[in-house]
Amino acid sequence: MEANAEKQRLAEDAAREKVGADDMPTAQAGSAQFNSPLGIAVATNGDVFIADSGNHCIRRISGGVVSTCAGSPPIWGSADGAGTNAQFNGPVGLAFDARGNLFVSDANNDTIRKITTNGVVTTLAGALNQAFGRTMSLRQYQ
Repeated sequence: MEANAEKQRLAEDAAREKVGADDMPTAQAGSAQFNSPLGIAVATNGDVFIADSGNHCIRRISGGVVSTCAGSPPIWGSADGAGTNAQFNGPVGLAFDARGNLFVSDANNDTIRKITTNGVVTTLAGALNQAFGRTMSLRQYQ
């Protein structure tokens, strides 16, 4: 049983390294790995948020530590949820509003996503799992 668990762990580590994700939920800024970091925004407290597009997640740099705050690298998809239960597909742009909510342009899902200050991801505009060229709907901003 332990041999199978070790093989699974090694396979997961190899997959993460292949796409550039770090092999831990957090890493020191100097050793963290990104895969196409395409967007960046700075929170009022100085934390830096990165749209790690190739890893399909949103990363945070705080106090010299990089952590994944939304999405679960290297898994891509289109799911709303809290923290690593949410899924993105190629996030590229980030912006904060005055309340500290983070907005994400989720390019390959053709959606705009909102991450609240407590880490809950919802779809603000667009329809998850939509076909290209469909009309997008706007959900009320709260």
